[in-house]
Amino acid sequence: MQPEHRITEEFEHLRRRALTGNANTNTYYQMGLAYQYGRGTERNRRLAARWFEKCIGLTKQNVLPYLEDYFENTDLSSETAQNTAREALQEEFDSDQINAHIKLFDIEDNTISLLDISKLVVAAHDGDVEAQYQLGLYFLGADNTYFLPVYGGENEGLHWMLQAAEQGYSKAYSPIAEGYGYIAGVAIDINAAFHWAEKAYVADPTSAWQNFANHYLIGGAVEKDVQKYIDILLESGDLEIAPYLLGQLFISGRYIEVDAERAAHYFAQCQSQNLRELGDEDIKRYYDAL
Repeated sequence: MQPEHRITEEFEHLRRRALTGNANTNTYYQMGLAYQYGRGTERNRRLAARWFEKCIGLTKQNVLPYLEDYFENTDLSSETAQNTAREALQEEFDSDQINAHIKLFDIEDNTISLLDISKLVVAAHDGDVEAQYQLGLYFLGADNTYFLPVYGGENEGLHWMLQAAEQGYSKAYSPIAEGYGYIAGVAIDINAAFHWAEKAYVADPTSAWQNFANHYLIGGAVEKDVQKYIDILLESGDLEIAPYLLGQLFISGRYIEVDAERAAHYFAQCQSQNLRELGDEDIKRYYDAL
């Protein structure tokens, strides 16, 4: 069951304006945003798409292929692609219509068809472990990464992941661990989260180390053990994120006494230049504050 959402007065006021028939494109665009992000009402990407289409008018089919040229260009960042698309469309559409085009493209590009979902549901009920896993992924990402014609939510996703896990499908362990750690923004079962995080780590230490290590850093299901956290990170073999996390551990002073030299040592090991630079900035801020 999905959590109830309180309809705010601001949303009701916006909706009344949108339904008058005299609303401008900004009102329609704001209605689309309200449904896409749950602003004053529950999330509903289908309704968001309808309001974005109303904002645009009848031009969607002509413009979406045009936008694809920008968004499928891997040489452009998402922000650059959107800005380039806006520049190309600004002579024909106002800013709200251009933004509606971009939002609609995002929704449609991440939509799973009802036929595809139906096939997965049938296969999952028949015991197909890969179908159970894929269906679990889709439901866990629904209204966030994916838009599903039938939205089951996090609990539905966990159900199918557990079905796959019971058949020994180890790829399902990590999503289950993450799901139990944060279900629908409300319920937390930290013991179940640790149980599945440990199983995921045993099955594949090189990819499941971070979630498992965090339990020892924070405590709860197990006794807090910062040295165990450090050991897991060092054993992970990861040369990008793990050194950065170790540097953060020693420069933040949150879980262990600050050791700027050791932090610098780990930051320097990061393969990512961006993470090395972020680490250097943290160290500089620490010394500047002394």
